[in-house]
Amino acid sequence: KLVKAYIRPMVLEDVNTELRNNGHSSMTAFEGEGPADILIRGKKHGSLSFPAMHTHIVKLEIAAESEDIESTIKTIQLISISIELPSTDFFYFYTFY
Repeated sequence: KLVKAYIRPMVLEDVNTELRNNGHSSMTAFEGEGPADILIRGKKHGSLSFPAMHTHIVKLEIAAESEDIESTIKTIQLISISIELPSTDFFYFYTFY
């Protein structure tokens, strides 16, 4: 199965280390930014023109056995919320079969 997780860049090293310590070695990471909203004639539209202070993200893709999915997600959540950041609830998970 494939787990996709979106996390903040400053927790990547800790998440990567903990996952590897737990035997999860099939992982890739991509750097990105969340899409911005621009205002045109009073309506919001999606844009790839990012403001300077826009949120940077890391997208992780982790291949895991079915029985390891829950522990993989819990590891990412625990590491991500253990670091004191504003709005630490910034992670999303998708599991593909």
